Amino acid sequence: MKISKLIIAFIMAPAIAFSQAQINLIGTSYNANSGYVDIIRWQALDSNSLTINQSMLQSYLLGSSVFDAYNSNYFLRGFDTVSNGLYTLNTISNLENLINIGPFYNGGSEIDMSTGKIYNLAPDVSGYFNITEYDLNTGTDVILGVIPESITMGVIADNTCFDSNNALFYFLGYDSTGTHCIYTVDLSNSLFSYSKTPLQLLAPVNIFQNVNYDNVNNLIFAMNIAYDTINNTQANNVVEINPGSGALNVRGTINGYMQFQGGASSFDQASGSLVFIGIDNNLTRSMIVFNTNTNTYLTGYVPQTAGEIECDNYAFAKNTYGSTSIDEATVNGLTLYPNPATNNFTLQFDQREDNASLKIFSADGKECFSEILSKPITNINTQSFRKGFYTVRISTEKTNRVLKLIVQ
Repeated sequence: MKISKLIIAFIMAPAIAFSQAQINLIGTSYNANSGYVDIIRWQALDSNSLTINQSMLQSYLLGSSVFDAYNSNYFLRGFDTVSNGLYTLNTISNLENLINIGPFYNGGSEIDMSTGKIYNLAPDVSGYFNITEYDLNTGTDVILGVIPESITMGVIADNTCFDSNNALFYFLGYDSTGTHCIYTVDLSNSLFSYSKTPLQLLAPVNIFQNVNYDNVNNLIFAMNIAYDTINNTQANNVVEINPGSGALNVRGTINGYMQFQGGASSFDQASGSLVFIGIDNNLTRSMIVFNTNTNTYLTGYVPQTAGEIECDNYAFAKNTYGSTSIDEATVNGLTLYPNPATNNFTLQFDQREDNASLKIFSADGKECFSEILSKPITNINTQSFRKGFYTVRISTEKTNRVLKLIVQ
């Protein structure tokens, strides 16, 4: 795994406007004068919004950054003058910290916005890849499972994404037969499992970068740099990847760039925008903001040494997933506990209500449980539920009540 002060992990390859919502970004920038890493924040394409704060770090691990949107914490594996560990910056208080962690927190890092847990794709000494979990609440760093086959990866930092609605970790790589596949790792229960699907490639040679997950529409997006048989670039496409079929749906073509920077992309959930960095023939870097709702893009300002870019999805996470550390939820005489739930939860009415209708919906709006409630206290088993966020709706002839539930 490469450690770098100035990340220039580029993959060779070579902008239509839309109404731009404010996209708040956070990232790193190496300061050659101080010898330290600056933490930078700005609004996409706006040079006047840039703020710079020197961190305690002198370097960091490529692809190790994640943003805990609900708690506004920016994380990456960093190195100061004497040690390395999990670097944390709270973007509200501006307090930073560097704590000791185990060896498993590496690049290829993704965060589950519904639980706040961090997952990593990391090679082991046997040549296989581990999926590891870091729990921010307990400080535990464990291996959840191993993909027991030889996989050839490109830049690991550019080929992973996470579905926070269904607890699915995705990555792209070549399997032992040389087939380019999308791997789906199911982390919704304690039994580790994964599947792989060959990609329906659009050209003889394909490189993928900037893989990100849209948790609003449950879609995977990526840059697909397509080459012919003699390594001439055919197209630089933003594609939507279907993990079930492996099909690639071209959403747009990015023109005017010969390279795209590795380890420097993110997805703004509120606007549906994939943000990444392109490098033109003059080696000038530009931010590219591709709106997946309109399939159009804007280009413009980006700090010239920016890396480890994350979108600040605080508003989306708070509105979508709620708190990941609440003990109970109460609405109009109805209490739900414990919350988060592991194996079951309880609904308790303050007074008897006959024939109340209970429906539970997953984060993508699908109904996954229904029942008529006839008792003041009802226990619901959640062992068949995937980890993530749910909406609990209780309806009577007079009232409709909605509560948020987290299943871990």
